[in-house]
Amino acid sequence: MARKAKGADAKVTFARLDRVWADVAQGDWLGWLAETKPEGMFRIRGPHVTGRCPFHDDSTASFYVSPYRKIAMCFGCKKSFSNPVQFIAAVNNTSVGDALIFAKKRWGLSAAIPKELFERVRAHEVYQTHKASMLKYFADTLFTALSAYTRGALVDEHLDWAEPAIRYLIGRQLGASARGEAEEAGTDGQFDPYGVWITLCNRQLLGIFPPMAHVENHFGTTSEEFKFYRSYFAKQVEGYTYVGHLIFPYDDTPTSVGRFKLREPAKPCVSQAWVDDAYEAEMDGFRGFYGLRYFSTYLCAPEHGPDGPEKGFAAHLSEGEFDVLCAIAQQIRRQSDDYIALALSGGGAQSVDRLASFGILRAWMMPDRDRGGDKFVKQVLEETRSKQLAFRVFRWPDEYADWFDASRPDAKIKDSDDAIRELGYPRWVRYVLNDQAYVAVNEWCYDQASAEIAQANATDIQAINRIAKAWGLLLRDEQVCTAYCVAIAKDYNLDATLLRRDILVKDDNEEEFIKRLHGTLVEMYHPIGVQNAEGRKRVLLLWNKANRTTDSVVLNDERSAETFVSRYYGPIYEFVAKTVGDPPFIVGDGEEESSFNVTMKSKKYREYLNYALLRMAKDLPSMDHAPIKAQGIHMVDATEGRLRSYMINGRDVYYLVHDGDNFTVTQLDGPRHEETIFDNTGEAWLNSVTKADDLTQPVDLVELYTRIRGMIDIGWAFRHQDVDCTFLAAYTMCLTVMTVFARQTSIILNAEHESGKSRFTTGFVGGLGFPRINVVAHAVAMQGYTAASIRQQRNNSSLALCLEEFEDYGGNDAKSIAVRKVLEMFRDLISESPIALSIGTTTGESRIFRLRMPLVACAIRPLREAASLSRFIQFELVKAPGHGDPVDLIVDKYGEAGVRQTRHELAIGLLPHMNALRTHQAAIAKEYAAGAQLPAHASSRFREALYPLLAMLRLLDELAVASGRPGAIPDYRQFAYDFTDSRREALARLKTTAQDEQIFETLMSSPIQITAVGDRTLTSGDTNIRVMLSDLNQLDEINKTKRGVYLDVKMEWLIVNWIEAQQGVLAQTKYRGEAPTYLKDIAQRSPHHIATDDVKRALVLERMVDVMGPCQPIDLISVFSVKHYLDAVRTRRDSFLAKPVTPVDVAVMVDPNQAQAVDDIIA
Repeated sequence: MARKAKGADAKVTFARLDRVWADVAQGDWLGWLAETKPEGMFRIRGPHVTGRCPFHDDSTASFYVSPYRKIAMCFGCKKSFSNPVQFIAAVNNTSVGDALIFAKKRWGLSAAIPKELFERVRAHEVYQTHKASMLKYFADTLFTALSAYTRGALVDEHLDWAEPAIRYLIGRQLGASARGEAEEAGTDGQFDPYGVWITLCNRQLLGIFPPMAHVENHFGTTSEEFKFYRSYFAKQVEGYTYVGHLIFPYDDTPTSVGRFKLREPAKPCVSQAWVDDAYEAEMDGFRGFYGLRYFSTYLCAPEHGPDGPEKGFAAHLSEGEFDVLCAIAQQIRRQSDDYIALALSGGGAQSVDRLASFGILRAWMMPDRDRGGDKFVKQVLEETRSKQLAFRVFRWPDEYADWFDASRPDAKIKDSDDAIRELGYPRWVRYVLNDQAYVAVNEWCYDQASAEIAQANATDIQAINRIAKAWGLLLRDEQVCTAYCVAIAKDYNLDATLLRRDILVKDDNEEEFIKRLHGTLVEMYHPIGVQNAEGRKRVLLLWNKANRTTDSVVLNDERSAETFVSRYYGPIYEFVAKTVGDPPFIVGDGEEESSFNVTMKSKKYREYLNYALLRMAKDLPSMDHAPIKAQGIHMVDATEGRLRSYMINGRDVYYLVHDGDNFTVTQLDGPRHEETIFDNTGEAWLNSVTKADDLTQPVDLVELYTRIRGMIDIGWAFRHQDVDCTFLAAYTMCLTVMTVFARQTSIILNAEHESGKSRFTTGFVGGLGFPRINVVAHAVAMQGYTAASIRQQRNNSSLALCLEEFEDYGGNDAKSIAVRKVLEMFRDLISESPIALSIGTTTGESRIFRLRMPLVACAIRPLREAASLSRFIQFELVKAPGHGDPVDLIVDKYGEAGVRQTRHELAIGLLPHMNALRTHQAAIAKEYAAGAQLPAHASSRFREALYPLLAMLRLLDELAVASGRPGAIPDYRQFAYDFTDSRREALARLKTTAQDEQIFETLMSSPIQITAVGDRTLTSGDTNIRVMLSDLNQLDEINKTKRGVYLDVKMEWLIVNWIEAQQGVLAQTKYRGEAPTYLKDIAQRSPHHIATDDVKRALVLERMVDVMGPCQPIDLISVFSVKHYLDAVRTRRDSFLAKPVTPVDVAVMVDPNQAQAVDDIIA
């Protein structure tokens, strides 16, 4: 058990300040940060408040405030705070005392910050200032003595009392090369021991304790510093015992002293002492870490970031101060920062829980090579309570154990100081940084237990069990404990489950037992989310890791909780006994019989289980509002060379990350990652993949394209065979990764009966009717479909949707109605955002369906309406005399095994290139933005539909050239022109029937070439009206562009002055040379057009006079409603802004006065 400092029971410890984390609601943290640091763009993200770091120039949301973890930390500059008041002080740029006053006034924290604690904290701040002054004085004095020694002036400068310490320090030769170590170039004979020690003094890593006369002379007897010195070092100033002793600062933070330790400058050390501290009780006896201040800049330097937020920094923990000084001296000499070395003071070692508050989550123990070293590790593990820290223990390599110096036969290497001095730092650091030189803490405990068991009676099972349990009690992490129990139980015939239960049953109260019950449930289940149910109930959804199914349980319903566990594990009291272990306060401690019978135990366990389930539900996303991804591949974000995606393949979920040139795949252990939930209830669409490594196998994409094109070419006859085969081959390859493209390009095949259109649509692509030739795994075909069935079955999926008999006869027959409803439903598929459909339910609440996937359709006759035609690329199949069945032709040439191989390679081959494809698409979109490189009849919508294909061809050509196959892939520019030209007649017909839609789309999509908007700078082509309408907080920016398009925010009308527009937004389009009256006439046909009389009645031009100017010619002005578009933007925003689930029994309230600020920041 941790020792309590003297007086700890009578005083309020500073740990009480931790309550501020919980007492300030998440919304209040956000409100304060948004108000104090508006440039930080803070927002709520699950259980965190995130934004740009207030302490360095941050361009991304690197700063996390995690109240439930009791930490605020930047993963950019690594600045961290475990003390919430110090965090408030740093943000507000005030003292800790003023921060306390601020917190009490703003949030009314009288309970968390009682008066006595408030007064002690303010006094402690002054106290720490004096300690810092003392340390600087001691270090400066040592620096002065070192300088005087080099000049032979110790006596003249009255510093002769320091000579033993100076000789001792210089004699240790810290920073020098080892005897057997080859001298590095440029250092032979040039090592300066004084230089190293002077640097150590400047960094205040040690000092020297002077006689009182020296202190009086330096500070003056009336100064506050001298008064503090007399009081703080009262025991040390008596007599002359400690004069000339070295003084080591143990730091409680990287910038503040916890305690001072004095040590006699001799080896072996005869005298050492800790200086008493008036705030030992408030610090709960914590002294600090030696060496922490040296690594303060290391911990805060962006280039030394942890490997990940969960992994954190690693600190190497030694026993003595000179173990640390020896390593630091070498790092100073070599100007390196190889590892963090901290000392815990050997036999005085204590808890290292506080390392986590500095971002140090890995504690690598470096014990001395003797029996005391094992005691050191055991003591640290006993004192430490944090489950955040991962421990490993250094295993001394044989060359240090076998080392022998004939000139000094009694000399041995017993610690890191000896190791560096005898065999050199370069050799030592190679071991220190080698993971193979350490054993996991559970393995170390196993070895210690085994050594002790070896001394026991082999037949005494109880004794062996006691030994195993005693060493297992040192392990805080339940998974680590489980690994220990399994290993030792196997070798000594113990019951691993009972041993684990006995080790973990350390609960003193109900709260600890509920935590352990919660931990057991987390091991068995992966929490997914919480959703609403009838009767205002909330249901918790859990992924059963054992049988890989989704289970549900009603929250705040004890009977439901009992049913939840009994379906697999029997009665609830048996479930607890077998998996968790009965707590002593229920079953007794062995000395007193329990008063709980089965009924009473079951009742209490139902209650505890309900609380544990509520803990699991805390901070989980709401199934009603969280982003959900179903079967298929989904890109979730792409920023600055980094692209993240998910692949849901049946029950398996993979996390795909492109970071520059690096591509990694991780298989997730459940259907939730961060804030995204996965609907993995469907069947696997790619059975050839079962693990992450299957997705990283290399594929020759150039050869794959050639093979796919060959299959299409021999299987089907098209009106424009060459360009159509090229298009469809590239398109087929796009289908798996269509998620990365802004446009979901859809196609339709038209032909008479028996032309092979169904074999292509539902066979080659969809795989339903003709599986022998199916090459696209990332697709699904549906028959007998309706808009409702598509919504239900394809909700949140990205698999390409294949529909045959896509016929609209223009009548009221069921098929035509179904097709028209599907077309209407998918009308907005050209947007990069999913289609969001809100459908009412029987409970009165609406359900949101989200659809985003490419459509592959086939029909005998073309689509009827121009609006629908413009959203598809049309292909016409022809009946070629003597042309065989595509199935037979493909299988005969490539074989069924070849088709299966193609299917697998197509599913995985492009995954490593998703980021590159998105980059190519952006370049192509910029290149073709004005449409100048294509025939004049190519509309903007047609061009955008080509972008994914052109990006694919550009990537393939790049790979072909790199592999020595130039010319293997068609030039994408020539193909774009030829394919567009092949559609000349169809596009001309479409142009005459859909001019009104085209002109509206051109107004919305054309790049606005401006250099400044207000105080923001934009580059040509960076924005357009559609993008500007997507930012509800910047709608007025449209009126500042002065490009002929204006927005009446009140009416949500877009106003176009055609003369101005032709010189502005339409300047680079085909409409620039048209007559303004012609453009107005065309615009009147648009369904979004507002009649002139309605415009006059609304007094729009009068209201907009300050923006548009007076005397606007109504005859040359058109007005469009954009309410439908803004409504869609609002719907997506409201879905995104939905609050994360909070504990069902606690409502997280946001200060109403901050609501608008919060909304603005998140938007």
